[in-house]
Amino acid sequence: MKSWLGFILLGLLILPLCSFGKGEKAMVGNTGQSENTLKDKTAREKKAAADNATLERKAAADGVTREKKIAGDGATREKKIAADKATREKKTAADKATLEKKIAASKAVPKDKPLVEKTARGEIDWTSGTIRAKGKGVPPPGSGNDTEARATALRAAVLDASRNLLSVAQDVRITSPVTVGVFAGNDDPVMAKIENMIMDAAVVDQEYIADGTVAVTVELSLSGGFAQLVLPKEIRQIEAIKPIYPEGEKQEAEKNRAKRPHTGIVVDMRGGAVVPALFPRILDENGREVYGSAFVSREFAVQQRVSGYARGALEGKSRVGDNPLNVKGLRPLEAGSSDIVISNADAARLLGDSKHLEFMKQCRVVILVD
Repeated sequence: MKSWLGFILLGLLILPLCSFGKGEKAMVGNTGQSENTLKDKTAREKKAAADNATLERKAAADGVTREKKIAGDGATREKKIAADKATREKKTAADKATLEKKIAASKAVPKDKPLVEKTARGEIDWTSGTIRAKGKGVPPPGSGNDTEARATALRAAVLDASRNLLSVAQDVRITSPVTVGVFAGNDDPVMAKIENMIMDAAVVDQEYIADGTVAVTVELSLSGGFAQLVLPKEIRQIEAIKPIYPEGEKQEAEKNRAKRPHTGIVVDMRGGAVVPALFPRILDENGREVYGSAFVSREFAVQQRVSGYARGALEGKSRVGDNPLNVKGLRPLEAGSSDIVISNADAARLLGDSKHLEFMKQCRVVILVD
């Protein structure tokens, strides 16, 4: 009994001790668990901070990239806008240049293309100073001899061409209102002389056609005998001309004299709708004649006509020499006129030098026309 009681007491003593050990161990276990939890929390916080830093760096990098891209896109757009503008400007300039070339080409006349006026039966070449006409002749029916038949056809062709050439000659303008036909129509001796000249006109081309027809072209110069017949009587022989100085212009004339002398005069009437004639005049804005019968010597007028006509620019030396005085024609004197109006200033330049009067006396004048 006593022994069982001892065991019981001993058990009672040991049980608290065991419970204390278990509690201590539990406390130690709980403490370790808290430390692990703290460590995990710290690790999570560090990871979260690191993740946030990474995100911030990525966001910053993305922002820089976007800014660079935006800046790059802006620069690209600006370059494209500038390039497009430059392209448009080049195209506009090219289109303008092309248009100007087309306009110039539409107005330009080949330098070697003469001024030819077509008439009902032929043509007047105002550049070369000739008139031309064509004619045809056929052999008589039943001609047996080819040589004789062709000779007959040739004579008929020349006669036909001569009739046509006489018609052309009558259409030649002496001045704008007066043609050769009007001038000689009431003067039988003059008309007879013109007809004789026509009959002696040169055959410059002939063509023999297979059916026996012969075609010819005849030509007559407007200079020489023809001009002698039709030029106005007031154009006379002139030995010398003294210089004329309008008031207040003598000093300017003295200055001009010291320069390289002019060798002729070119009057630019392109766009002015002037009509060609054998005897054109030049006047200033006040209607004063600065080139006409008082300045022209008949000798030179007969030899080479009062004025030449050209289309486009003059090449090299011509009847006006290599240093002509260039003036701009303002307008015809009136619609359909052969007379030309120039400025008073150009008129003063023309009249203010005796050397100019000398080349006017020699008819060293060319009128540029379209």
